[in-house]
Amino acid sequence: MNRVAIFNQARRCLSTQLFPSYKGLKITQITAYKASLPLHEGSYKWSGGKKVKAFDATIVRIKTNDPNIEGFGENTPLGPAYLAAYAEGTRTGIRTLAHGLLGADPTRLTHINMLMDSALKGHPYVKSAIDMACWDILGKVANLPVCELMGGRTQSEFKLYRAISQDTPDNMARNVEKYIKEGYRIFQLKVGGKAHVDIDRIHAVRQILDEYVSSVYVYVHRELAYAFMCMCNV
Repeated sequence: MNRVAIFNQARRCLSTQLFPSYKGLKITQITAYKASLPLHEGSYKWSGGKKVKAFDATIVRIKTNDPNIEGFGENTPLGPAYLAAYAEGTRTGIRTLAHGLLGADPTRLTHINMLMDSALKGHPYVKSAIDMACWDILGKVANLPVCELMGGRTQSEFKLYRAISQDTPDNMARNVEKYIKEGYRIFQLKVGGKAHVDIDRIHAVRQILDEYVSSVYVYVHRELAYAFMCMCNV
C-alpha cells in the first residue's frame, strides 16, 4: 500500500465506526516547553572558533478535545550560529501560530500547514515541531506508526551516527575510537581550520580505522570554505 492509500485509510478511520470518538477532533491547547540539553563532551566545537555547551530544545505538546489523544513534537537547532534556526525564535513563532490553530483538526495536516503559512511566512523550523505533533496525533488515531503513514519503513536496523567535535588530531582520533567501541559506525569530522591541521586530524582518525575499515564510515565536514589551493591540499 502506497503513502497516499495509507494516508486516506487513516483519514477514513476518523469517520467510521472503528473510531467514532475521533470524528471532529480539535486542537484545544498548544504548549511549548524549553529544555536545555547539556553536551556529553562538555561542548560541541566547529570551524571559526564557534561552540555550544548545551542545545536549547523546544518540546511542543498539543492537546485535543479527546483527553486520550495528544501529540508531541520537538525542535532543537544546533546553536544560533550553525543553521538558520534560532531556539528563542522557535518559541516566539509558536506563540504567534498557536491561537490560529485552536479549534483546527490536527489530523488534517495540509490544512494545518496552510494555517501556519498564512500566519507566519517562512520559518519552517518554527512550524516543524507543531507539524510533528500533528503527525503524532494522526498516528495514534489511525493506530499506525508514523513511518507507515509516511510511506512505510524501509529497514529494521540502521547504523549509529556521531559528529566529532573539532579538537586536536589526537583527541579527535581518541573520540572516534571510543565511540566505535560504543557501537557507532558513521562519523562526521568537524574541520575547517588551517589546512595542515585538518590534514593531521584526518590522518590521525584514519590510522585507528584499519581494523574497522569495512564497517566504519567517516566523512569530513567544514562550514568555512577553503581557498582553492588549500582545498586541493586537503
